[in-house]
Amino acid sequence: MKLINRDPELLREICAILVSDHKSWHTLPALARTGKAFFEPAVNTLWRIIPSLSILFFLFPADAWTVEMGQRYWHTHRVSLRRALVPADFARFHIYAHRIKVFGDAWASPLIGLRKYMLSREALEALYNYRPTPCLLPDLRQVHACQGVVPFLSVLLGSHVESVTMLVGCSVRIAEDPRTLRMLSSIPRKCPRLSQLQVSCGSESKKFMDATAGLCPALTKLVDFAMPYTPITAAVLDTLATSLRLKFLHIFVELDDGPQSCEALFAHSLAVPSFTKLKELTINVENIEHATRFLACVSSSRLCALHVNCRTPPSAQEAEALFDALRSHPSRQSLYSLRVDAFHDPSMDMSTRWLTNETLRPLLELRLQLLTLMGFLVDVDDSMLESMARAWPELHCLSMAEGERWGTAHPPRATILGIIPFIEHCPDIEVIGYRMQTDVFRSGDVCRTHGRPGRGVTTHRAIELNVGDSRIHDSIEVASFLSDVAPELCHISNMWRTRDDLDYDEEMGPDMIAEEDMHYKWQEVRQYSEHFALPLARSSPDCWELISRTYRHTLLIRNPISYTAIIADETTSPTFYFSVKLTPSISSILSIPDVV
Repeated sequence: MKLINRDPELLREICAILVSDHKSWHTLPALARTGKAFFEPAVNTLWRIIPSLSILFFLFPADAWTVEMGQRYWHTHRVSLRRALVPADFARFHIYAHRIKVFGDAWASPLIGLRKYMLSREALEALYNYRPTPCLLPDLRQVHACQGVVPFLSVLLGSHVESVTMLVGCSVRIAEDPRTLRMLSSIPRKCPRLSQLQVSCGSESKKFMDATAGLCPALTKLVDFAMPYTPITAAVLDTLATSLRLKFLHIFVELDDGPQSCEALFAHSLAVPSFTKLKELTINVENIEHATRFLACVSSSRLCALHVNCRTPPSAQEAEALFDALRSHPSRQSLYSLRVDAFHDPSMDMSTRWLTNETLRPLLELRLQLLTLMGFLVDVDDSMLESMARAWPELHCLSMAEGERWGTAHPPRATILGIIPFIEHCPDIEVIGYRMQTDVFRSGDVCRTHGRPGRGVTTHRAIELNVGDSRIHDSIEVASFLSDVAPELCHISNMWRTRDDLDYDEEMGPDMIAEEDMHYKWQEVRQYSEHFALPLARSSPDCWELISRTYRHTLLIRNPISYTAIIADETTSPTFYFSVKLTPSISSILSIPDVV
């Protein structure tokens, strides 16, 4: 029992096992009745997070509720009432209600197995109308309300609530429900400690937006505000711009020639210092130019993360304008994370939307640790990659347009050798992603000139490599190189597909065989590099073992300790001699016999 008290994760595992039977809905009451055996800390851990209000209905008398089970395992189970609720029904409810701190975060709850139990609308109505106290959960700290719960959210709001997330969806009926509007207006009074408000609403309801605009000025302790799907209005923006506590902002800016014009929306923000404490900004826009305009309104020198989502790929000039604005922004010394995502339309002309060396050059004056550019074509060369590595020594993640399929019409200029500067100058690098050429190795050249393919540069960090639709011809050459520079390579992802990846209505074209070949060759690279790294880890710069098709003539003399390999290069002399221990797995991959 002491172990259970000390380790909440153990209790979580116990609960996961107990509620794994989806046909049973008596597990939770059984745990509640035997709660004393777990002692108080364990009971608090069990009840700290609940995924839905339906769990609380199990605490009512058995004759008050019923469950309609779904026909399939993945279906939801609907909890409804058999009779009206009376105050006496809440006796056991009050015993556990004060222990609940988080509502609606299903994946963090030990009771995750009960997340499929949902209340019927009639049951929510009854709970809303016949609750014995204004706030059902008096010590609640965080609320995550799904679409069906939003109109009844006021039953959960109390003086201790610090975070509210509302998933309103696209329903105008829910957004303009009188109970929803009353709930919004009551938040400042009921939740004086509220510091985080996230509203996910796809409906452009004027009533809902007006209620939100009236809510924001009264939230004096607001630190985190998110409304990512509804266009921000000038009234809400003015309130947020003058907030002295706001640090995290996620909004949707939509501009036109009317009330939402640039001048009308940004007039106040441009006139006085705005968003002076902002640390992280995520902005959804139609065009990246709108993000550049909004960035001019942000006066914070503490901005450390910027994420821009734009619906159309930016032109090179528009992207460069954003990067130039960042270079001269007050936060240029503190900004460490930059992500720009654009919706990629394969039918769009990409001739003016290539991001080249010159487009990205302004970013070299920043101190980035994370750079992600997705949805548009990035065309840089190895010299630019080396400049990036030297400019950002604290870089953790580099991801540049390798998540799209650009085809042979846009071959990459960068090569696989561009990985070397990041290994050499960025000791914390974990993710490297860009489109690359892989057929850059020539027979004997690398070994003769540098001694090793990686030029002696290596890292023992676990590296993830994302290559997009990069083409590959010789998987053993690539694996030899990668096992030298990153022997702990943990993952290689690519965009090549197999016939199993085709959509149900998609026909297999004539290029599918070649595409599958690319896919399987990258899989071979991952397999080979893992085995090649074993002997490489024991080698020294003076005696390096390169296992590659570059060397064709191999003589192996077996002894009890190792294989003595005499390798004759077809194109160079003299012959290389060295001793290397080969594991059985490597021997099987290369089809090496016991005696040659």
